[in-house]
Amino acid sequence: MKTHSMFRLSKLLFIIFSFSMAISLLSGCKKDESPDDCENFVSLGGEVTINGAKNSLAAAQLIINSSFDGSIYGLQVGGFTSDCNVLQTFSLFVPVAEGSKLNGTYTIAGFANAEETDAFGSYSEQKISPTSQFLEDIDSGSLKVTDKGSKLYSIDLTAKTISGENVSLKGEVQF
Repeated sequence: MKTHSMFRLSKLLFIIFSFSMAISLLSGCKKDESPDDCENFVSLGGEVTINGAKNSLAAAQLIINSSFDGSIYGLQVGGFTSDCNVLQTFSLFVPVAEGSKLNGTYTIAGFANAEETDAFGSYSEQKISPTSQFLEDIDSGSLKVTDKGSKLYSIDLTAKTISGENVSLKGEVQF
């Protein structure tokens, strides 16, 4: 019972951390970095497919923390739409057994229902015009991550948010 409570506490700390990462991303928009960048977002180079559309990669953060029975990988991947008006971001947390690496297929559960072996996370959008932001938990789905070495990962996510929206993420991301 104590391990379960500690897992819930670690999930809460990760969610708080994800909000702070999202805020730092949203406040980090720069103008006129290079001719290939949108006015509102800086491209990291590369593309990811979000919800079926190609997006320029704008966020790639990997955080690995120890947990009670292994590690929790925190991945934040975001891209901006081709019209340079929307930043779409996934914040994903994947528990991995002690001695293992992030590499495999993981079941996603909603934050409140996630057990020690379930991945969990959120999906957010920031629109420039008209200005709006939202963030919601991912309720269910599947996440396949392939470790290609040197912090290069292939990511394939198919999921549903708590409001019932289908969301997806696919691409290779260098962290």
